[in-house]
Amino acid sequence: MLADVQAQLKELSLRVERLEQVGNPTKQEDVGGRLLFDFRNIHKKDVYQAFLEIYRKKGVMSSDAELIRFLANHTNLGSESAIHTLFYRYREQTL
Repeated sequence: MLADVQAQLKELSLRVERLEQVGNPTKQEDVGGRLLFDFRNIHKKDVYQAFLEIYRKKGVMSSDAELIRFLANHTNLGSESAIHTLFYRYREQTL
């Protein structure tokens, strides 16, 4: 039983590492070149509002899905599903 728990703990640790949630990286190279927002200094909603303002002005040449996928893969805003939910919620509030 202890061996099972240790194996599960190791698997969970590996999953967390893959999600890049270990530590508090401060350099771009620490997270594979992702754009990191410092949520101690800015609210997530402010970041979304900035992207939505650019999007509203047709400053983004990607579809909604492409933009959401890009933000999920290249920033620390969250998972694709979380960004999708917040993107549409904030967009409805600003239109």
